[in-house]
Amino acid sequence: MNRHIIVGFICLVFCAGAFARPANPFLILKQQPDGSVVSVFEHGDENYHYETTSDGYLVLKDEDGFRKFADENAEPSEFKAENVDARSVKATAFLKSKNLYKMLARHREKHPDAYPDQQKRLMEGFRLNHKVPAQESSVPVMYRPEPFTFTKGEVRFPVFLVTSNDGTDERTFSDAEVAAYNDQCNKEGYSEDSHYGSIRDYFKVSSNNIFRPTFDMVPVKVNVNMASAGSDEGSFVKAVVKAGAAAIGDANLNKYDADGDKVIDGFGIVMAGPEKNTGMWGHMYWYSVYDRYTKYNGYKFERYFLIAQLADDGANNGIGVMTHEFSHVLGLPDFYSNYEDEWVPGPSPYDVMTQGMYNGYSYSTGGQGRRPPKYSAFERESMGWMKIEELKESDDVYVLPNIDANKAYSITNPSNQDEFYVIEYRPGIGWDSKISGTDFDNKSAETGVYIWYVNYTSDAWDYFPNKGDARRYTLAATLVGSGSNSGTKQFSASNPPRRTMATFSSRYNVYNMLKSGNDRVCFSTKQSVGVNSCPELASSSSVAPVSSSSASVVSSSSWAVASSSSTSVWRSSSSVQPVSSVAELSSSSSMVWWPISSSSSSMEGDSSTTAILEVSLNAACSLDLDGRVLNVRAPSAGAKTLRVFDLQGNELTRYGFDGAEGRFDLSGLGSGARVVRVTVGRVLLKVQRIVLK
Repeated sequence: MNRHIIVGFICLVFCAGAFARPANPFLILKQQPDGSVVSVFEHGDENYHYETTSDGYLVLKDEDGFRKFADENAEPSEFKAENVDARSVKATAFLKSKNLYKMLARHREKHPDAYPDQQKRLMEGFRLNHKVPAQESSVPVMYRPEPFTFTKGEVRFPVFLVTSNDGTDERTFSDAEVAAYNDQCNKEGYSEDSHYGSIRDYFKVSSNNIFRPTFDMVPVKVNVNMASAGSDEGSFVKAVVKAGAAAIGDANLNKYDADGDKVIDGFGIVMAGPEKNTGMWGHMYWYSVYDRYTKYNGYKFERYFLIAQLADDGANNGIGVMTHEFSHVLGLPDFYSNYEDEWVPGPSPYDVMTQGMYNGYSYSTGGQGRRPPKYSAFERESMGWMKIEELKESDDVYVLPNIDANKAYSITNPSNQDEFYVIEYRPGIGWDSKISGTDFDNKSAETGVYIWYVNYTSDAWDYFPNKGDARRYTLAATLVGSGSNSGTKQFSASNPPRRTMATFSSRYNVYNMLKSGNDRVCFSTKQSVGVNSCPELASSSSVAPVSSSSASVVSSSSWAVASSSSTSVWRSSSSVQPVSSVAELSSSSSMVWWPISSSSSSMEGDSSTTAILEVSLNAACSLDLDGRVLNVRAPSAGAKTLRVFDLQGNELTRYGFDGAEGRFDLSGLGSGARVVRVTVGRVLLKVQRIVLK
């Protein structure tokens, strides 16, 4: 059964809710207590979520921790959840006898939304994210999100790393894990486990160095069962804040109040271990829901995010999860929505406030969220990091630099100044390099010039901007895409390419767009004004320099290497020599990242057939090279794809096969090192380096 039909059918009504992470869009391998593995999809978010098998059957945990197929009352049945090829005849007959839609509806009835207080706080006039601009008597207000005052400069935020010592569910942060988490949050050029940079790096690049957060690790121990984070979050969070404030000390609390309002600007809670068995998914919430009055040396705690150290499969959660939740602390809402029978994915995988937070896959650990996309121009303006310039009808040629220069243009509805399109250039490098390479349901995702549709109201911004049919923030078009000068070259607000967008008449539109590498694109606002070449940027100072943790820019057909002092983007297992310089991936979706050594000639001359890089997410999948014939054993059910790449990431050939075994003649691929990748659907089974003689 199509999983989108399931998501579309089930009523995920956001009567209220915390700002939360969306479900992971990929098929996930879950281990049962007996060691067996079942593949599941996640659905929903923190407010309401559930799992289904790859063919759509509801999966629930029983009291012993086994995932079981659900019965008609949405309770665990006697049948252990298994993949299609492993199910017994009896289990298959049981599933065929059930009405899946009724089962899902029953499950929804039994699981109301997790955070009912948010609606109450809205009704009381509590602004969740932003102030409302004052309305003057006869002057129409052009609403824009108003940023908090702590989104600029060097700003510090405490992150409580929580160890439980209640004796029932003990989880600990070792000293080494504290140091590793500090690196993930703060280290310039952080590259462990395929990360592109640290969270601090991410915000420095997204803000053009205007916002430079530092996250202070504060290990704390609480005498509370970690599972209560899901069942009684208030008691858990109050215990963490009490211990955390004591660990910081009264005299040091002031450094976490950059705007001087006697409220800690924001803080994080990271539970040791995985989310599983806690009933909690990562989210942002307000401490005053649980405790409005307690002050610590005159300071109150308020906005916080709560996440787990690890994903349920044991892989590091990656910076994507924390970046998404911390962005809520800064004031951004979710741009996906579950509302009135409809799943609205929002602009995935283009935006960090959607499932784009999972962009960037680690082939060594299976973890995700290693390279979330940068903030869009509208998000940057919402943070106070830039001002979007309104286009005007002109005989001049407009120059639009890479978004890292914090430059973008808008086309505003003259009859409604809260509705507009934003034009920005995202060439698919650095943090954006995994937009086109992420295998979401939208397989046509590409990088280039993005035109966003925005219909802004403060209530919608604070409270589900993309609910139901109200598409208030979404991607309207991609122009001059991944190729050297490919794609559509014009855009009209009166005739947008996606009919879900509102239309309005404008005196000017975008015409004759021309791409000039990764630096800039050019266009005119009059169809009669041709664009034959793209003028140089006015001066080098017109584009502010990217932080040193960013990689260099390259064309779609080559690699570019930064200075030897740069940090490796790709960090593989210990058997692989680390890359000594930064190589930047192009926006071409045909390219795949692989680690390369500092001496490619030594790798090409390697006579060994043993791979220096081997990742197996399915122990039963194996590769054996017999001369130039590759023998593949992959007993997993389903159509499989075998792809072979050179060490620069260029795909050399691919094969499809359905059986459990296959033999493939690689005689036509020359000699030297190659990388083989085997997948079934969206699940990676094997990655291995081989050497052809």
